[in-house]
Amino acid sequence: MKKGCLLWLLQLAVLVGLYYYFFHGRFTPPADRIGAFAGGFFLLLSIGAFQNAWRARKNRARLEQALAGAPFEDGRQVVAVGPIAALGAPIESPFTRQPCVICSWDISHVSTTRSSSGGSSTQDVKDFTGFHLTPCAVSAPGGSARILGFATLEGFDESPETDEAFANAESYIETTPFERVGLRQVFSQVKDLITDDDGYIRKDLRMADDGFALDRQVHTLKEQVVRDGETVCALGTYSAEKGGLVQGLGKGGEGLTLIRGGREAAAKRLKGNVWQNIGAGIMVLLASHFFLFMILFLREPSAGAEKLEMRETAFLEAARNGEVAAVQKQLDDGMEVDARDTVSNTPLMLTRDAEVARRLIEAGADVNARNREASTPLIEAAKNGAAGVARLLAEHGADLEARDNEQRTALEWAIQAEQTDVARVLREAGAKEPTEK
Repeated sequence: MKKGCLLWLLQLAVLVGLYYYFFHGRFTPPADRIGAFAGGFFLLLSIGAFQNAWRARKNRARLEQALAGAPFEDGRQVVAVGPIAALGAPIESPFTRQPCVICSWDISHVSTTRSSSGGSSTQDVKDFTGFHLTPCAVSAPGGSARILGFATLEGFDESPETDEAFANAESYIETTPFERVGLRQVFSQVKDLITDDDGYIRKDLRMADDGFALDRQVHTLKEQVVRDGETVCALGTYSAEKGGLVQGLGKGGEGLTLIRGGREAAAKRLKGNVWQNIGAGIMVLLASHFFLFMILFLREPSAGAEKLEMRETAFLEAARNGEVAAVQKQLDDGMEVDARDTVSNTPLMLTRDAEVARRLIEAGADVNARNREASTPLIEAAKNGAAGVARLLAEHGADLEARDNEQRTALEWAIQAEQTDVARVLREAGAKEPTEK
């Protein structure tokens, strides 16, 4: 089992690596990593479904061989079709009291859990469960095969809901010594079920507390019964040493399965398993990858916009702080020279550095751009006392008489802010005095 888990994890790692090789560079992080894991996981599920379809197809071929009387081969997956009978006295199912060789049963109830957000979810909670197997064998054309391990039962489901079944269940609870376990410990019992050597298993497990009371309105009874003498189709690994079918735990091994009915029922179920698994594999593959790529491609524009917004913010801050090298790098990398901040200022409006202004202008910055207050780069230079920037703007055609929402020109702002150097530059460039109309 550990080996199988390690192999599964290794396959997952390989597939995730292949997806990451494809996604990396095409999608922005962390989408490339998340997408690689999701793609690898769902592809592995699809591969598993196709493998199950292949196994079901092989089992159909084994079924034909078994019916033709082919002898069982040691260590190989085989099929045994025929009546199954107890090698001693049969056992009795707890609810319907049927003589049988195998029985799986449980008592459960539905539990509703409410979340903090107001929603709710339901789950089936087991209160008691049991697994019973008495030494038995299938008499098939190829020979007799004992059942050595608790098998997966297909087609044996029954839900006894009669008053008699509930009365039998109540009596069984009162008279049976149960092994008390938690929900997690139930799974640890599986090892005992799949490694049986003598064909006898008896597990009666209790998860309910001491105050349990069986209530037909609350609890559900389920019972799977393989009756003594009925015809079954058994699939498993044949062990010549043990003289029976065991769980296939080795490389390529399959579990032990019992299908109710003879040739027709087994052939129909195995055929259905082939197409069911193929359909499931295709469905999982197409649906998962459709939604995966939809999410990735829809995310990219927003991720790209977010990345661009971060670059624009860095560009604007570099202009504001007079970082010539950072501004030039952004321009070289294709940054829009008239990128805007939240109030529509351009880098040329924010900078107080003449060299930064020169490079922005050479890159095509609009010397007459306006922000939400209708202010221009020249007006902002006047407010900030950036005489060198104002001179460059005037030399490159900035409108000296442009007015903002307060109806003030750059020279009027320079005079009000007592920025004498800027006022001198503007007057030399030909700006009109405030008194001139």
